[in-house]
Amino acid sequence: MIECVLNDFDIDQIANSGQCFRFHRVGDKSYDLIAGTHLLNIQQNGRTVRFDCDEDEFNAIWRSYFDLDTDYGHCKAAVAKRDIYLQNAVAYGGGLRILRQDLWETILCFIISQQNNIARITKCVENLCSLFGEICYNKSEQVYNSIPTAERLAACTLRILRRCASATAPNTFAPRHGRSRPVRSIWKLSGTWITPAPKPNCCA
Repeated sequence: MIECVLNDFDIDQIANSGQCFRFHRVGDKSYDLIAGTHLLNIQQNGRTVRFDCDEDEFNAIWRSYFDLDTDYGHCKAAVAKRDIYLQNAVAYGGGLRILRQDLWETILCFIISQQNNIARITKCVENLCSLFGEICYNKSEQVYNSIPTAERLAACTLRILRRCASATAPNTFAPRHGRSRPVRSIWKLSGTWITPAPKPNCCA
């Protein structure tokens, strides 16, 4: 567990900013976040933020992901006092951070973002991850799905991909304890049976 005292950081604002669609709220200012093949629980109490990972993972992944080495206070102080519009924006979203996400995940979510609202975009992303993402396990035996690779999606028909925008896939976002396979082993879409991606060797 890594505990930091951070200025200009609000996990609620970050999780609901529409930058990333793989935050799952699990409590008051507590979220599970999937990035790549990594799962993180993050909790905030005032300025104290707890990252449920070891120091090596924190420095290798999450420090840069949350852009923690950038002085956002300095950036906000640079906004001209006479610029009321930007001053109001700073006051409203003073805890936001620019997430340094994986390029492919960013591109994929940007394309899906044309679905017009955060709830629907999140559902589309999770449908794709549930059906075509790699099944991963963390050190606590929690099960979750990564963002599908470009190669995996390229092998799908356009008909199936379009259905992901509206169909209700089994909810595999919330991490589960135990090594049991996610409840869905195959899912039928308009007469087409889809086999989920296998567990990769890279996952713990």
